[in-house]
Amino acid sequence: GLKIYTNMDREIQDYTQQVLDETKIYQENEDKFENTYSKDEILENIVIEDSVPTDSASDKNMEAAGSTESNSNTEFSKTNVMTEGVDESDVVKTDGNYIYMVESGQISITDITKGEPGKEDYLIPKFESPSDTIEELYVNNGNLLLITEHYNDKEDKDETISYSYNIENPMNPQYIGKSRQDGYYDTSRKIGDTVYVFSYESSHAPDLSKKKALLEENLDKWVPKVNDKIIASECIYIEDETQYGTIISSFDVNDPETTIDAKYVMNGNDNVYVSGNAIYFYGTDWRNTFKMV
Repeated sequence: GLKIYTNMDREIQDYTQQVLDETKIYQENEDKFENTYSKDEILENIVIEDSVPTDSASDKNMEAAGSTESNSNTEFSKTNVMTEGVDESDVVKTDGNYIYMVESGQISITDITKGEPGKEDYLIPKFESPSDTIEELYVNNGNLLLITEHYNDKEDKDETISYSYNIENPMNPQYIGKSRQDGYYDTSRKIGDTVYVFSYESSHAPDLSKKKALLEENLDKWVPKVNDKIIASECIYIEDETQYGTIISSFDVNDPETTIDAKYVMNGNDNVYVSGNAIYFYGTDWRNTFKMV
């Protein structure tokens, strides 16, 4: 599994500065970002990008990096990512031939093989509850993954459920399976066929020492679950004075019901950066932000 770091290094410092710079640009141009776009405008913008031929040398570089997602000699819209090779979920994705869009609790699938929006169909997932919401999705290598938020009435808790589909025939998606974990959805990343899902929740450990709280007989009193299994004590990281933690699970999109790894990091930081071989948690220490005069 990936290594987890809670201390800042140069890589995450550079990314943090990038976020601050982009936030400043947004604040300075906030009025320009207020416009919303219709579905037709989104489809049009994606198709326009689809029609732009790429330089052959660029194609070779993209193939080497594993980012070419179409057999045609065209490039297509992709989600902006923080790290090359680490995909991020979005509400609209395309594989160069079809556009997949989160739309009112379902997924619209639009054929763009002829360079313009064509036949359209809808995937209506069979959720566990009508109130479940689709947060984001992934599309890659004949797979569609939907990440959803679910409220478990029986156990009175929030859950994040990921549904995987085979879309070799995009107009007829075939359900593969699902992965679930406690906590409300925070973010996710995808490297190859492996997906890393991050959910966030508060845990109230029993009134015990840290050592005793991590004993097997006490874990079910406060430790969250992944695919209905309590996270193992050796996979729990606790810092002092916090009740908030991030649940991390990883699974293969072709076999979502089998957990590759599961961890619980209680350090109060829910900001995440993922490189090709590590996960970083970071946050802001507001105590040092203001100076009394």
